[in-house]
Amino acid sequence: VGSEKTWPKQPRFVAPLYHFVTYDPNETIFLKPACLFYFPQHVIKRNTNLINTLEREIKTCEMLSHHPHPNICGYKGIVVDEYDIITGLCFEKFVMGFDEFVAAGWSFDADPALQDIECGIDHLHSLDLVHCDIEPRNVFINIKKQRFVVGDFDSTHHIGDRLHLWRGTKG
Repeated sequence: VGSEKTWPKQPRFVAPLYHFVTYDPNETIFLKPACLFYFPQHVIKRNTNLINTLEREIKTCEMLSHHPHPNICGYKGIVVDEYDIITGLCFEKFVMGFDEFVAAGWSFDADPALQDIECGIDHLHSLDLVHCDIEPRNVFINIKKQRFVVGDFDSTHHIGDRLHLWRGTKG
């Protein structure tokens, strides 16, 4: 299936606000494929929550790009194909998530790690945002600096918004 049948058209009402980037896999940028890549066109047409989730994540990331923080994963922009269809979001690249870090047996000081994560969450809250999916695989680490950052914003909502589009971790 060609990309013109699987990717949503870039939302027109926010397109002028988007940061467009050229993805180069050799750079220190992580490409998160747009979630709709995994769904056929007929599913996307029946389930607007998929498109709304992608739009919400992009809007959140664009807002965060205007309010950067050392404990929030840096957003670089979106990637579109030749049809101006969103194919992915680009972020600052980290070697691994916190879950992989712990599973690999790396040692770390828990107090500074938790402080980093808390600072990232506090920054989101200062912007009236709630992450809604804080878990080890959504926290990333710079191993050399032992700096922990919060990432993966597809479940993030504004404080007070209904969570009818919520995709976060259960529990």
